[in-house]
This record gives sequence, structure tokens and C-alpha cells, in this order.
Amino acid sequence: MVMTARVHVSPDPRVWVPVPMAWPTAQHPSAEVWAREAGPALVADQGIDDPALGERLGIVLAAVAATAHPGHVQARFLHLPDVLAGFMLLELSAVETDPSANRHLVHRGLTEADRDPDVGAVQVHDVALADGRPLLRVLRFDRPFPTGPVIGILRHAVRLPAAPGVPGAVDLVATITSSDVEALLRTLGDVEALLEEVRWDTDDDGRGRDGRAPGTAEEKEKAWTAS
Repeated sequence: MVMTARVHVSPDPRVWVPVPMAWPTAQHPSAEVWAREAGPALVADQGIDDPALGERLGIVLAAVAATAHPGHVQARFLHLPDVLAGFMLLELSAVETDPSANRHLVHRGLTEADRDPDVGAVQVHDVALADGRPLLRVLRFDRPFPTGPVIGILRHAVRLPAAPGVPGAVDLVATITSSDVEALLRTLGDVEALLEEVRWDTDDDGRGRDGRAPGTAEEKEKAWTAS
């Protein structure tokens, strides 16, 4: 019997903007159409009356939404608490795991905690979410190009237990990057608050709670973004 993981997250809409993973979606035929609507809406939601800013933000969002993502990434969210400041892209991925596997060692591997950095030292911290779940936080600095800027990479890994009576677990990894290290560190509270809201539901034979197999990209996206 095949067990399928459906991970649900309830991001704070004042902080996070869900970015669709594939096009078309049920509401938008392309990244450009989504971004044209999302840019002005986000500006208006923050109480700013500036149509030109909304248009410029839409152009940026279109570029982000159209960017290819690694196959293991299952959801993306823009960290955008202030449309007048910069933003960062958070990527989430989840892998089913044996709950008896050593969590610390598995999470060190998933977060690349032991890979040599390009710059400085890797900072590894064992912390806990507010509900007591152990969390591995890893900050590293890489320089993708010899003459390019240093990039900060912040990763978190947390293990999600299955529903009561269901075997198994899921290891969830969140990755957010920026060349502005101070701004990256300011996202810590928001990222960890988001991870507190992530839950794993398990269903047999690849079927969701409504009994239907998730098919379209839009349906699979809802498995991540539905509260």
C-alpha cells in the first residue's frame, strides 16, 4: 500500500505570498497574469496608494514566478512583509522518513550542515519550535561565482510526525537565501513561525481527505497552502 504525504501550511498573509509552482493554475493562465494582479493587490493590502509601485512589483513577481525550481521543491513563498523593502524566496521540500532514523544526522544531511562553505564557517544550532519540536537551524555562506557577492543560505529542518495511529514521518526543509545577511537573519522569527503551522496528513493510495487523487498542479499546490 502506497503512503502519500500531504503537507499543509497556513502562512501569515501579512508576511508570506504563496508563489504557484506551475502554470496554468485554476485562476491564472500564466505567471504574467498572476503577477499583474498580485503586485497592485499586495501594495494596496499594505495601505499604499501607488499604482506605479504595484506595476513595478508585478514585473518583479512575474520574473520570480517564471523561474525554474529544483524538482525536490514542493512549495514557494515570498517573504514580503514590506513592499517598500526587499523580499526573499522561501522554498519548502519534504521527504518521507523512518521515524526511528537519527533525526539530527538526517537533518544535518538535508541542510548540508557538513559541506564546507565557500566563506567563513557553517553555523549550526539545535533549537526548538514553540511547541517543543526539535529544529535544526543552519546558516552558511557561499560565493557562487569567484567575483560575485557572498550569499547567505538559511536552512531549517524539522520532523513532522504522522497522524495518530499512522506509521512514518516526514522531514521538512525550508531554505531561504539572500546577499543581504542582516535582512536574512531578520526572517528567522517569520520562518520559524511558519514552520510551527506545518502539519502532515497521511492518506492511502495517494488520495486526499476528499477521496480524490491529487492531479493538477493547482490541486497539489492546495495541499501545501490550505489552512
